Amino acid sequence: MNYSEKAIALDDSLGFAHSTLSWTLLMNREYDRAISEAQRGLDLEPGSAQANHNLGGCLSYCGQYEQSIPLLKRALLLSPVPKPSTLGTLGNVYRMLGQYHEAIAAYKEVTQHEPDYLPGHLGLAATYILAGKESEARAEAAEAIRINPNFSLKQFANSHPMKNRTDLMDRYIGPLRKAGLK
Repeated sequence: MNYSEKAIALDDSLGFAHSTLSWTLLMNREYDRAISEAQRGLDLEPGSAQANHNLGGCLSYCGQYEQSIPLLKRALLLSPVPKPSTLGTLGNVYRMLGQYHEAIAAYKEVTQHEPDYLPGHLGLAATYILAGKESEARAEAAEAIRINPNFSLKQFANSHPMKNRTDLMDRYIGPLRKAGLK
């Protein structure tokens, strides 16, 4: 039993505990339970940026891209400072939907505020490849290596919780490889 589960056992009305548990379940690839806990967290705290982000993130990793957009946008509206992971997740969703202009805008906002935010540069590299902008993709791949010289596509792919592995390979790992990452 992890801390979130202990907190829920003590008080089932703690929305933050349900939201946090959802992320643990997602990383363990318990997708249905992750969505259920994230929804419970949002039901308990509808005005929480974190609860909106967690449900939007869970839905996006489960391939429910369209459904995740309003939640991620609401999380950004509720947060006084844009959260890099929310913007990055929104960029990922737009990339998966083939909306490259929107994806690039989200990733650029992330990297403008957080220049060393690795997922932002990875998202840009993958999206630039898919948008046919290979030189920009290679520049972003170089930034990713600058930030993490030990970056490994194999390790990244293995640790990524995306449910649809074909989407992961075709719209993330493959483009990153084409951008020059190994």
